[in-house]
Formats: sequence, C-alpha cells, structure tokens
Amino acid sequence: MKHVKRLKKKRIYFKLFFVLLLIFVIFWITPTIVIEKTNSEIVKRAGIAIDSKEGNYYNILDLVKVLQVDKKYIIDTNIEGNITFTNNVELTTKINDFSNEFNYNIQVYINQKEILNKKLIRESEVIPITLEHEGKENLEIIITKNGEEDYKEEKVIYYIKPYEKQFLDEYSQIGICTHFGLNNSKKDNLEKSIDFLKALGTKWIRDSIRLDVVQKNNEFDFTETDQWINAMENNDINILGILAGGTKKQLGDDSQISNDDELKQFKIYANEVYNRYDFIKKYEILNEPNKYIITDEQKIWYAKTINELSNNNIEILAGASVVPYKKEQESIEWIKDISNYKSTYENIYAYSYHPYASVSDLEEINNNYKKGVNDLGGFTNLYITEYGKKTSDDNDCSEVIIQQNVVNQSNGIDISIVYQLRTNNEESNYDYGLLNNDYTPKPAYYAMKNYYENTNGAEYIGMVNLAEGLEAYVYDKDGKPKIIAWSDNSDSIISIDYLGFTAKDIYGNDIENTNRKLEVSTSPVYLDNVSTKYFYEAISNTALKKYTEFEEKFVTEIESVPGLQEQMDILKQYMGSISNVSSVDENIAKEEMQKHFHLGNLILEAYKNGNLNVEYVKLSSMLDMLNDIGDSYEDLVTVSSITKKPDIQGTKSLIDSTQQEINLNSDIEIVYPTKILEFSKELYEKSDYINNLEEENDIKTGLIVSYDLHAKYLADWANTFTNIYIDDYIENNPITESYSETNLTNKDVIATLNIGKDAKVTNNEGKNTYTFVNNGKFTFEYERRGRTFSKEVIVENIDKTLPVVSGVENGRTYSKTLKPEITDEHLGEVELKLNGQVVEGFTSGNEIKEEGVYELIAKDEANNETRVGFEIKYKLEPESEEYSIDGQYILGVRNNTTLEKFIEILNGNVVYTIYRNDVVLQKEDIVATGDTLVTEYGKTFYIIVKGDITKDGITNIKDLVLIRRKILGLEEFDELQLKAADMFSDEVINIKDLVRIRRIILGIE
Repeated sequence: MKHVKRLKKKRIYFKLFFVLLLIFVIFWITPTIVIEKTNSEIVKRAGIAIDSKEGNYYNILDLVKVLQVDKKYIIDTNIEGNITFTNNVELTTKINDFSNEFNYNIQVYINQKEILNKKLIRESEVIPITLEHEGKENLEIIITKNGEEDYKEEKVIYYIKPYEKQFLDEYSQIGICTHFGLNNSKKDNLEKSIDFLKALGTKWIRDSIRLDVVQKNNEFDFTETDQWINAMENNDINILGILAGGTKKQLGDDSQISNDDELKQFKIYANEVYNRYDFIKKYEILNEPNKYIITDEQKIWYAKTINELSNNNIEILAGASVVPYKKEQESIEWIKDISNYKSTYENIYAYSYHPYASVSDLEEINNNYKKGVNDLGGFTNLYITEYGKKTSDDNDCSEVIIQQNVVNQSNGIDISIVYQLRTNNEESNYDYGLLNNDYTPKPAYYAMKNYYENTNGAEYIGMVNLAEGLEAYVYDKDGKPKIIAWSDNSDSIISIDYLGFTAKDIYGNDIENTNRKLEVSTSPVYLDNVSTKYFYEAISNTALKKYTEFEEKFVTEIESVPGLQEQMDILKQYMGSISNVSSVDENIAKEEMQKHFHLGNLILEAYKNGNLNVEYVKLSSMLDMLNDIGDSYEDLVTVSSITKKPDIQGTKSLIDSTQQEINLNSDIEIVYPTKILEFSKELYEKSDYINNLEEENDIKTGLIVSYDLHAKYLADWANTFTNIYIDDYIENNPITESYSETNLTNKDVIATLNIGKDAKVTNNEGKNTYTFVNNGKFTFEYERRGRTFSKEVIVENIDKTLPVVSGVENGRTYSKTLKPEITDEHLGEVELKLNGQVVEGFTSGNEIKEEGVYELIAKDEANNETRVGFEIKYKLEPESEEYSIDGQYILGVRNNTTLEKFIEILNGNVVYTIYRNDVVLQKEDIVATGDTLVTEYGKTFYIIVKGDITKDGITNIKDLVLIRRKILGLEEFDELQLKAADMFSDEVINIKDLVRIRRIILGIE
C-alpha cells in the first residue's frame, strides 16, 4: 500500500516536472501563443480579452503567472501589460493564506524611494498609488509577515502622460515614420500605436500606400490600408503618403516605371489613392529612388512620373533620396537632373531626402541642399523624411535625435520625419525606433514627447551666444522666448549662471537651481522665463548671417542693381542695432520689414530697366535668398506686434489678382512667380486661419500680422515678376502690321494689325484692318494680356498721280523738232514710238526731229501711265554738199555721186587720184564707200558714201537690211561700214540711222 502511494506520489512529481519542463520549453521556443478558447478558466483568471474571430498574441509569462496558484501572495495592477497613460495606479493584493493570527504589512518603493507603508487587514485589498514622474518606473513591493519579509516582487511600469494640446500644434513640423502600409497592419497593433502617437504629440506620420498592397489581380482592394489610414484621420494625425511598390506584372522586372504602359498603370493607381483619401495632401513619389534610378533615361521616366502625377490638390514631393556619407552633392545633383526635365521643377512642391548624419554634419548637408534648390530658383520646400539614430535602453541616443530636430528647424527644413516609431527588429532592441518591438517606450520616446510639447506651435527664431561652446536656439513659444541649448563638445560641460530663468532636462524634468550654476552637457536643456532680449539677438544674428551669404553669392548682380547695396547696408546696420534690445516698437518692425522686401522690388525694377542682365532662374534665386532673410523680419514683427490690424482682405485681393493674371497667360510658362505666389498663399492661409481662431494666445496677434505682411510682400513680388514674364513675352513676340502692298501702287492699301487670341482692337469698330485711299497714318488701339497698347500704321507708297508730259501736246502735228519733258516723283519707264517702232534710247528732254507719227508713253513706278500722240511732218533743209575730212576719212559724200561730181564738190588744190581696188576711177564712175584718194604726196584718204554700207556707191534695200541686222546684233561692221551707216555722225548706229537710210532709198533725201 505504501509502495502504491509512493508510486502515485512519484507520478505526481513526474507530471509536475513534465509540466514545468514543457512550460520552460514553450517559454524559450515560442514567445507567444494564440488563444482561441474564450471560455478557458485560465484565460478568465488572467483577465485577458480575446478576439473570438482571429485571436491575439500574448506572452506566455501571463499564463505562467496564473498557473502559479500555490503562491502565497498575488499582486496585480490595473495596467494592461506594463504601460500606463495615467499616473493613478491601483495595486491589488491577494493573500492566499490570509489569517487574522498574523500581521501583514506592504511597502512600495518607486525608484528606491518609499511611497507606501501600509498594514494589510484583508485577504484582498486595492491600494492606490500615484506615479510622480513620467518615464520608466521601477516598483519594488515587499510584504512582511509578523515583521519578517515574507514576499518581494519587482515591477517595471512605463508611465506616459497624455499629450497636452499646444496652441497651433496643428502646424507642427516634426513627424514620425511608421510601417503600417509596409506590414499591412499584421505586425502592428494599430490601437496601441495610435495610443502612443497621440500621447507623443505628433501631428504627422509618413507611411506607404503601396501599389502591390492595394492592387492585386488587376483589382483595387483598400481593405487593409483603410484600417490604418482612417484611424489616423479619425485621430487628427496627418499622413505624408509614399506612392511606391509594385510587382513584376505591375512595374516589370526592373521594378521601375520605364515605359508608357507602366506609367499609365501607376497613374491609375495614384488617382485611385488620391480620390479615396482626399484628406491626404502630400505624397512622395517612390522611396529612395536615387539608389536605383541612375541613368539619364531612368531619371527622365521618374521626372515624367512626377509630371503625370501632378494634381492641383496634391503636393508632390520628389526625391526621398538617400544621402551618401560625405557625398550629399551626388544626391543634390540627382534632384537637379530630374528637375531640369520640362516642367518637373514647377510641379514639385518639396524636395525630400534622408540624411542619416551626425549633428555636426547635418547642418552642412542641409545648407548644401538649400543652396542646390536655390540654384534651381528656390521657393520650393525642403523636407527630411527620414533621419534619426539607433536607440535602446542601453544605447540612449535621445540627445542626438533632439539635436537633429533643432538643427533641421534652424536650417529652415519645413517638415522633418524621424525614423521611426517602433523597432521592427524582433530579435534585438538595438535598432531605430522610439518604441521597442514589444511597444515599451525607449528613453528617446520621452525625449521626443517633451520636444513636441516644447516646440509644437512655436516659431523658430535663431541662435544666440549664451556661452562659448554652447549651442543655444531660440523659439517663440506662446509669445515668450524658449531656448534649447547643449554643449557642442562631448568632453566639455558648459557652466552658465542659473539666474532669472528655469531649466528642464531633455525629458522635461526640472533642473534644480542648487548652486546658481547650470551645467549643460551634450544633452539638450530647455530654458524658460528668459529675457525677451534673446528674441532680438537671435533675429539680429540670423539676418546678418544671411545677408552676408546673399552678398557673397550675388556680388556681381548686386553691383548691377542701383541702390541695392546701399539699402542693404542700412538694413544691416539696423539689424545690428537690435542685438541688445529687449523690445522694438511694432510700427518700426513693420517699416523695417517693408524696407527689406523692397530690396526685391529694386532687383525686379533693375531687370525691367535692363540694368540686371540675368536669366529668370537667377532672378528667382536672388528673391529666394531675400525671402529667407525676410523670415527674420517676419519674426521681428511677430515678437513685436501687439496691435491686431492685419490687412488680410487686401492681401487676398492681391493674391487673387496675381493668380488671375497667371491664369490669363497660361500659355506662357510663368514658373517662378507661380512658385512665389504659392508661398504667399500658404502664409495668407495661416494668417487667416489663426485670425479666425477663438482661442487666444500671446503669440497669436504677432503671427496674424507678420504672416499677413509676409504674404502681401511675396504676392507683390509674384505680381511684378509675372508682369515681367508677360512684358518679355510681348517684347519677344510683338504685334506686327502688314500691308496689302508694300511697293509703290496706284491702288488702295489695306493695313492689317496681326493680332492673335491674346489681343483685341478697341477702336476702328474692333476691326484689325484699315484701308488707306491715300498716303497717311492711322493708330490702332488694342488690349493685350491685360495691357493697353497703340500701334501707328503709316502708308507712303500710294501714288495715283499721272506723269506730266510737257513740250508736246496730244494729237498735234508739228513741223519742227521737239524736246518733250516728262516729270513725275516716281518716274519709271519712258517709251517713244515712231511709226509704231520703239525709238531706242529716248529719255526726257531728248530732241525729236524726224518726221513721222509718234507716241510718247510715260509710266511711273506706281503704274500710272500718260500717253501723248503727235506727228512731225516737214521738209528737212537740204544737206550741205560740202565734204568734211575726219582724219583719213572723207565724209558727207552723197549716194549715187559720180567721180566728176565728187571732184567738183571737193574742189581741192591738191593733185590726187582715186582708186578702187587699185584701179583708177573714171569721171563717169560712181564713187563708193571704201574708194581711196591718194594725193601727189602719197597721202591716202578713204571716201565714205552716206548709207553705202555695201560699198557699191548706191544706197538701196541691201544697205537697209544690213543696218537692221546691225541694230539687232546680227551683223558686224568694219570701220568703213560703221562710218557709212552713221548718218548723223554721232558714232551711234541706231534706228535713226535706219530711218535716214530708208528716206534716202525713198528719195525723200
């Protein structure tokens, strides 16, 4: 019997050992299990809530605790897990062997400080305790029995205070990366994540809405993404979306958009996302594309994607680019490459990049990016959408992350997104994330939460010099200066007098003023209740530094702008003068702001006047840097204004009129003014939004006034710059005039004003043509692109006046020689015809003496024509029969003259003999052209018979044929023939000689 009992006992021990071994194995091999039986007694005792449909993941330790039913004492809390968002904690004690015979006492220590020492008088009691400090609380619970320690338990509680709403925290610029879209909400407890996000105070998350998640089998299904996106929307957390992801079927083997079909599909996906989540306004196009988009062709496809996805309701972020260590210029050149493709730059709202860099390098990287964007024309936001540091309980990098946040804001980064909310590495906590994988908060979480509560809704102002080696950044928080400071050297502790202000550490804990010295390490501290003089010192330092940068970059251009350097010197002198003041009159602040932005007007005016010869991009770059300096003047007005008198409506009117001007000239790519106007709109919208808030705050008036002024000045720049675009376009594409006839004409001339669709005539009954009957002028008045112009057209080529012929009258017969004169301002062709044949060589004033019927035709260049017909009819005086000797030629011998007659007329005293071909002529022989007269002294003369071209002594039809051929250029004459044909001895053979020969043949002469 004892043996049986012993055996049973061994079996019980064996079973117990096996159970414990099984629990141990499960504990080490399977950290979590899925519980599906909701009626389990164990589950009920553990107080675990179960989703009956899917089940949830729970740590096996929760079950082990329940299984320990033999424990004397059970101590539980009202906290789920070990995280609480309230400082009121209830400890529930249960004494399993409670007996009134014993005295029980409980002691509770938090971080080794005793907060409770109480007698337990019941089997079960609920004991309230209050957590005094936010953060990780180490609880030590001791129960004594009759004065002797009988039980001890240690618990870790993470206390997170609920985030306190900050004025204007909706404009917070710091966000958190999450991975709901990547993990499809399967690895993330969405409800827990939202609790942590809300308690953190963040207003932004960055996450993916992936193509391969929302589209499967060519159909869209947003079930998974709806869960986390709608949860964010319902909790007033903004989303910066990433459009990315894709299978081979969607984006090809290269996982890139590299052809029109892929781009078309990607655009369909983007539009589906835009339409479904119309409350999301900001989207990055792909994540870190510069890692794989390398070639020029690939960059072009990325740029095309940006242009195709451009939408008036969406703010496109380009880049999301990796920043190689010490090689940020590669990333900057990459965004320049994509921006230079067509209208890509115009369609980009912001450039984003991921600088995982030390704080010492971060400022240089940010400034290089600002310079790179400024080279493109500026007026484009800069976002850092990933940055941070690996964090854990053992490797706390909280100070680095906070420093990065501050440096980003000081560098003018518009939105910064910390990577990331929760560590996604289940095997190690040494990873990025403000939360561990099990959702327990790291120190960095508390540091970020404190940073949010200190800077959400605040305006960054600038840096001040509190002490050598101390980085000190000034914010305007609720109208009061707040300084975040740290030592710039990890080996150096900076000591400053702890007087007149209060200080808190990186986690928001008060730093006691024990010895009137504040020791500052590399861990940032927050200083409050500091003097307002730090506002003005920070503004002064920032503005003067930026003026210097502007002067260094645009030294040549500044010299080209009349008065610019002189005005800047005056403004710099003023900024230097406020370095040590604690207040500035609001009217003076506004005046100085106006003076600064007038510098931009000087630059634009210099361009218009031709003094500044630069491209539009440089003009915009100059204005961009001036606007950056202008932020300091905005801050000056913010911290100085006490009177709420903004001209919000006037600013809105200027913005609207400028936008209308741009819209009316949409055929002109008015790129840079549009960018400037978008900045103006954002400032106006902020001013208007704050002005309509019912909540009051000490910073409220300053922001309303300063944002409104800043918006107005930028709208004024945009308006002037737009007009420059339009004026340049009009100058380079002028309205021209054309005429129906440009040569001299005797007809009416129609002048046409060559207007296009961008112009209309406002006089002349709206017609763009005018008919000139006579020479004269007419002025067209017209409107073009909102401007009024006049254009004078002149016609001077109409000539309807006939040529005037004097010295002869139409229809008359004359018996004398005539000298007709033809006069006309534009005299052209004059033609004289005799007996129907044109008289060659006739010009005005030439003598006409031959008989015959004449027609004189005078035409001018305008084709006006005068015709005069007349006749000369008279008997010419008989020619002298005397011969003349011209050199070796005897001239004037008439046709059909015998030798005897020749000798009689010659009547010379010299003895001579006449030969023809060496044969002596006889008295009855007829003298012919070419016969030679040889004197007794041997001198030879050649006889020329008028009209005897054939050299036979008789002028007849043969001679007439020869001279006609000569005139037509068909015959060549020798010297003797030329002399015989020259009937007028004028050395010209023409129609007159032909007529004379004809008259000889006819017997008229």
